[in-house]
Amino acid sequence: MSSGKQKETERLGGPRDVSASPRCTPAILANGMRVYAVEMPHLHTASVALYVRCGSRFETRKTNGISHFLEHMVFRGTARYPDAYLLNRCFDRLGSSLDATSFRDCTSFSIHLRPEGVDEALRLIADVVSSPTYQGLDIERNVLIEETLEYLDEDGRNVDLDDLEKALRWPRHPLGMTITGPVANLERFDAEDLDAHRRRFYVASNMALAVAGPIDPESIVRAVDRHFGSVASGTPAPLKPLSRPGKVLFRRVRNDNNQTELRVSFETVPAGHPDELACELARAILDEGMTSRLQRRVCDERGLAYDVRCTIESYADVGLFCLDGTISHHRSWDLLEQFADLLVELKDEPVADDEWELVMSRARWALQTALDDVDSVAHWYAGTAMYRPAEHLTARLGQLELISPADLQRVARRYFVPERLAVVCLGQVYPREIKRWRDDLPQRFL
Repeated sequence: MSSGKQKETERLGGPRDVSASPRCTPAILANGMRVYAVEMPHLHTASVALYVRCGSRFETRKTNGISHFLEHMVFRGTARYPDAYLLNRCFDRLGSSLDATSFRDCTSFSIHLRPEGVDEALRLIADVVSSPTYQGLDIERNVLIEETLEYLDEDGRNVDLDDLEKALRWPRHPLGMTITGPVANLERFDAEDLDAHRRRFYVASNMALAVAGPIDPESIVRAVDRHFGSVASGTPAPLKPLSRPGKVLFRRVRNDNNQTELRVSFETVPAGHPDELACELARAILDEGMTSRLQRRVCDERGLAYDVRCTIESYADVGLFCLDGTISHHRSWDLLEQFADLLVELKDEPVADDEWELVMSRARWALQTALDDVDSVAHWYAGTAMYRPAEHLTARLGQLELISPADLQRVARRYFVPERLAVVCLGQVYPREIKRWRDDLPQRFL
């Protein structure tokens, strides 16, 4: 390419050197709280993300659901703003709202707002996590019970595919419990229970906070110290070790819906593992874009299903590679066969050069899109820091380029094996069919 044509290509959107953007300044406050100030000077908005190492993974059967309950209750008012209306009006004045999500292994609080509102947002978030008053507890209890009932059928059985898989894999581990908890627990928790849980887990050593946008990093660190510096240090919540069954797992739950929901999953690698990105590329080969293998094979060529997807879940000590689909009851085995064939192909056949370049192009695009998304950047640094040092997002681009089709084939052969397999069926699949699944499906992965 001539130099003139190359310059024209760059002006039209050619390659850029992204190695220096965005710039992250990490800090640790005296109380142990981790802070990440990420400069994105070309943007016009900012994002604040606070992660707390608090979730159902750190609960017992007796306390299951309390982390999620607490996440709801901190919005009901604080010592300074005694009810939910007054508290949320403060966030509304910033032109935004505070969002919160409970995961199995952490809780997140985040807000996307104008940069000049960051200091006030930090003050409000610190107030929310440090001094909730638990006003309107019974009102919120009713809300939580209604939310929990969404996952149950008329007989009170959990019919959420994700919850069923976790309970199958880890029946005696907190990761196998639901995020919402049982209704009986929700009916019992009181303000004393909630505050004891908050004081144990909402501590500085259990927190990581990131601010991304057109910010000054030194000013951000000072502001975080001003608003969160008085949070008790506490101690990091320990992870209870996982035991792995090392055998094929099956679970069938009969349900009278019009279709059967299926999940085929394999235990893979935890977040930060050297094979993590290769597993992600295996997922992308199957389900990234309308020309991906899963969409083409199951939907476009065979018309088997409308809803199929491949996802990855990553925890500090384990990962899951999941294929999900919803299909007419009598065609369940057909879908399972396609899932198995697609995975075996990843083990047996190298990815062709043109398909590899396509999936790499989409993977680069996804990472570069994240670099332009202030929320993605803030959540990346705060969320990653929960369980490992938060690497720069741009480092992922360099790591991505080191992966080859041979790496993808290697991880498929290593992790898509019977002893890592779990199959969950929610629908009208009969015992004789389950026997066929038990006998035939694992053999395909040998």
